[in-house]
Amino acid sequence: MNEGIENANVGVFILTENFFDGSSGWPLTEFSTFFMELMKNNKKVLMVNAGIAPEKIHSMMKAYRYLDWNDGKGLPEIANAIKRKLGV
Repeated sequence: MNEGIENANVGVFILTENFFDGSSGWPLTEFSTFFMELMKNNKKVLMVNAGIAPEKIHSMMKAYRYLDWNDGKGLPEIANAIKRKLGV
């Protein structure tokens, strides 16, 4: 996981109920680790809201734009955003 975070230029996080479920803690740990790398190395982040109420999204995450999954209808916009972030 650490190697992937260090080598990634773009982090894509899918915000789901499981993402915020505290029983595992891994998704938020991965986001926090990527966020620290983002601050040091100018990485880019893209978040996809897959049905989470805005008030459940952590304030640190709200500083970044997120796209709506919208039952898959948002996929073209998400793909285009990833391309832009990668500079493709």
